[in-house]
Amino acid sequence: ATLCLGGGNAMAMILERHLGTARKQHLQEQLTAITGSVETLRDIAEVVGSVAAVVPGTRGLPASESDLLRMLASRAESALEEVKGQRELVEAHLRLQEYTLEYTMRLERAVEVERRNATTDALTGLVNHRGALQLLQSVCDAAAHDERPLSLLMIDVDGFKLFNDTFGHVTGDAILKVVADVLRAATRERGTVCRYGGDEFLIILPGAERPLAQVAAEEISRRLEKTEFRAEGGSAIPIGVSIGIATFPDDTASPVDLVSHADAAMYAAKKHTRFAGSIIVPNAGDTS
Repeated sequence: ATLCLGGGNAMAMILERHLGTARKQHLQEQLTAITGSVETLRDIAEVVGSVAAVVPGTRGLPASESDLLRMLASRAESALEEVKGQRELVEAHLRLQEYTLEYTMRLERAVEVERRNATTDALTGLVNHRGALQLLQSVCDAAAHDERPLSLLMIDVDGFKLFNDTFGHVTGDAILKVVADVLRAATRERGTVCRYGGDEFLIILPGAERPLAQVAAEEISRRLEKTEFRAEGGSAIPIGVSIGIATFPDDTASPVDLVSHADAAMYAAKKHTRFAGSIIVPNAGDTS
């Protein structure tokens, strides 16, 4: 059998595992039956062999019947050896099947871990840049098919470079984790939060028109204003973000262009502030 990896093969691997398990049980049943046959043949061989051994000394027994008993004993012994060989073959097959199943399951787990690692940000546990683009393409395709809207929030942490320069990268990483937690809590089941890169986050909101995206952005802003982060030594660090919004298909029907629109709106928002205090710009053309 050839084991292939790629799209859709997870189901094939699961099917292979189930088929292998069924085959293993079937082989075990065969082995049990063969073992019983071996015991039966052993008993027959002992009885027939004993009679055959006694027959030559039995006075008056026709030579033809004596030869027949000897032949039966010989055939029983041969059959016994053949069944033993079959049992050894089944046992070897069973061991090979168990090894194959174990290897397949380990490989399946490794593929799943690799898949998660390829689309997951190690620091925050959010979907990473690569995963965000894959998801956005899929969501946009679904939105176009169902003729439904979707919105993006592009979020940038204000003054993040200053945080790193002043307090160090460990503190900067801690701030990113705090922001990620706030975004998750504010979004809940309405969308998917992604770490787009550095201190930028992307939130994909399927089915959300611009007003609903605006509500989500304001909720994020309120939560961050209530979030107090203290650096080592007790210094309170206010966290503010700039948020840009873009909506499909109002702004564009292209996933790539949609990100560009949200990014432009986010940078327009950033012009309003340098540090704390979240600023939201619905689209790149609105800077009021």
